[in-house]
Order: sequence, then structure tokens, then C-alpha cells
Amino acid sequence: MEITASPLSTWQPPKQHVGNWAMSAPALVPIDEDISLMSEVAKGDSEALRHLIEKWESPLINFFYRSLGSYAKSEDLAQLVFIKL
Repeated sequence: MEITASPLSTWQPPKQHVGNWAMSAPALVPIDEDISLMSEVAKGDSEALRHLIEKWESPLINFFYRSLGSYAKSEDLAQLVFIKL
């Protein structure tokens, strides 16, 4: 599945009718940079993975640190998250 980079997603589900009522179309959803990067990582792009790690390493370590109080354990957990990618 290929995700094209555009400012807004243009995908629209088919209209659904419930009785005599037609459901309204959903609002357009912006395609996030991280979604595009994850798509590239899934294709094997190591540069996209590097970019994700650089972007999220510190926030992720800080998140774990607030919960654990141990910087070493926080780094280990962040590393496990990136290995799972």
C-alpha cells in the first residue's frame, strides 16, 4: 500500500445510508510526517528510521524517565521501542 504525501488526505469512504438518512462525509485528515516515515521504514528505508529515532529518542526517554525515575532503564525501554520498529 502506497501513501502519497499530500497536505490533506482525499480518501472518502463510500456513502452509507441508514434508512432514509445519509451519513455525512468525514472531515479531511492531514497526513502526518510520522505516518509517511513509518511507511518508508516498512519499505526498508534506513534513513527514514534514522529520522524517526532522532525525532523521538529524547521525548521517549523523558516519558519513560518520568514513570521510572531511572535514566538507564528509560534508555533501555526507548531502545526496545525502536528495535520493534
